Amino acid sequence: MHLGLDVKRKVNDYYEIWSDTRPDRSDIKLHSGFYYHGNSALEHEIGDLRIHFSYAGREDDIYTAVGVV
Repeated sequence: MHLGLDVKRKVNDYYEIWSDTRPDRSDIKLHSGFYYHGNSALEHEIGDLRIHFSYAGREDDIYTAVGVV
């Protein structure tokens, strides 16, 4: 399913999802609200991943985020 450009332009209320839950895997770090996969969260290199979650919807909605690195 793809949203059209007109609909995408109407979405402007984003809610950030913050987590203080440390990942089980030692190669994934949590730094300043970002999940980071790389050698150092402070010294970025090509190929590193930095992930931050946000969503657009009603504040009271229940949501689930699932991902695999």
